[in-house]
Amino acid sequence: MFGDNNYLILDWKSGKESLDVSGITDQLRMYALKILLKQKNTQIENRHIDVYEVYLPSLHEKSGTIQQEDIDNIITKILEDVEYQKQFLVEQDAERNQPLNHTAFTRTSSGKKCI
Repeated sequence: MFGDNNYLILDWKSGKESLDVSGITDQLRMYALKILLKQKNTQIENRHIDVYEVYLPSLHEKSGTIQQEDIDNIITKILEDVEYQKQFLVEQDAERNQPLNHTAFTRTSSGKKCI
């Protein structure tokens, strides 16, 4: 936090640089949401949140400023992802969080990718 309601999020990356140059990543949106939730709020209001994804060792970066739309979109994505993942739980019960039997899943021939 820098001053009143000004935040800077740096996400240092040591892996392969992303080819996606479309802007702020979902991961950075999640970090910003976490700041807001710690304040028991999901509205940007008078907060300013700058985010940077910095790749090491090149120091190439992607950056931006979080907008309310970013927060709204990541909340929607989280809710959609949770609903999708429920299909892999017994009785789709997230509270119990009990996975389906392994026989409910199709085996893939690819060692790199699950389907």
